Amino acid sequence: MGCVSEKLARAKQTYSDALVALNEAKEEFKSGKGFAYEQFLKKKEDLESKISASSASEVELERRFQDAFRDAGYVNTKEVDEILTSKMKESSINSSLRMALEHLNEQSLDFETAASISAEKYRSLYLDAYKAWVRVQVYEHLAEHGKALGRILALAKHVGVAPISGPNGFRYYDMNQMERDSGDVAELRQAFVFDAIRECAASHHESESPTMPDEMGALDLGLFNTQATLTPAQICRNSREAAASKKVLAA
Repeated sequence: MGCVSEKLARAKQTYSDALVALNEAKEEFKSGKGFAYEQFLKKKEDLESKISASSASEVELERRFQDAFRDAGYVNTKEVDEILTSKMKESSINSSLRMALEHLNEQSLDFETAASISAEKYRSLYLDAYKAWVRVQVYEHLAEHGKALGRILALAKHVGVAPISGPNGFRYYDMNQMERDSGDVAELRQAFVFDAIRECAASHHESESPTMPDEMGALDLGLFNTQATLTPAQICRNSREAAASKKVLAA
């Protein structure tokens, strides 16, 4: 069992290293690129809300101006002038808000790209850490129960599928025939053991809902829990389109 002990030690070290990398990626996403993208979208949503309110106010002021101007006999009275001034101010505010939103939208791709790359790194390292943790679980159980399981597989190695009658009523197996029929005899003979293990695994509750180690935490990608990240192909295409657009504007 020395081999299992060595593999367990390596698996634990791999898992420890994977946790370090995972926590760094998690922090980078949650406090860095992912957080910045969420703040950007909140700022954009706030601007869009202000534009919507300003546009509604502008429409209302236009209606009031037309009504007041008509009621004043189309004379620029004090009331008419006050409404007109308010309308012009609101129009200027609305225009400035739209310019701010346009400027913000120019940065949208950079924020989404950075957040997507960070989110995918976090997701990938999370899966790596989980895989490393599972290996630790495997080798820990093998260290405890490996001898019994090893004996079963050792016995199964000698099982054949072409029985013949032998002396004293014993059943012997034509090993030579097996070797002619299969390039991996031991694996074929042990297959029923693995089938039995798979059946046990299928009936285990963790087959549908696996345990996640507390130290890994939950994989929380924020906005990307419900929104797809940009793929490398999309990022490359968007980058080319942005570069082409800048050339056109510069020409």
